[in-house]
Amino acid sequence: ASTVQTAVAELQKQGGRLDVLINNAAIYTEDRKDTYTTNVANTIAVTEAFLPLLIATAKSSGKNSRIINVGSRMGCFNIADVKGDALEAVKDPKDWSPISKLASEWVSGNDSTGLAATQVPYGPAGAGYSNSKVLLQAYTRTLAQRLTKDHVPVDVVAVCPGYTKTDINNHSGVKSVEEGADTISWAAYDGSVQHGDRKSV
Repeated sequence: ASTVQTAVAELQKQGGRLDVLINNAAIYTEDRKDTYTTNVANTIAVTEAFLPLLIATAKSSGKNSRIINVGSRMGCFNIADVKGDALEAVKDPKDWSPISKLASEWVSGNDSTGLAATQVPYGPAGAGYSNSKVLLQAYTRTLAQRLTKDHVPVDVVAVCPGYTKTDINNHSGVKSVEEGADTISWAAYDGSVQHGDRKSV
């Protein structure tokens, strides 16, 4: 958190303008706590910390700022194998609090939450990655609803850049890093992308 606040303070020193925030952090590991902390909790911390600057920039420029949360096809409910209470909680989320509680139970080792403990053929690490992307998508949707309700001039979008060649998949993806980045840039700046959208290209 201190690192995040330092980054916010540094940007404020430089004038504080922030038109777009792109959250693209992800790790792939069997450690549930590390996976959740990096892929979800830290993304939330960064987003909430920079939100005042995004709002201030939007008000001064007269144009909505934008938050892009980079997801994954593995965060789709059927691929992630989400079931039961977890599926009910994340498929049409209204509030982050119950989902956060569900995530905490999963992180602590509770395998009865409905979030998968393992995933064929990727094992526990694959399940952890998928679950984290499901949870990130749920956060994105609850944030979009919250900002809409409060009339905040910031758009929130979840985007899947496609199966991109990265260290996580041993560079077995079908898209280059540059092509994946193009998709994220498109979501960040294209006028056809709307608040609350979930885009996959």
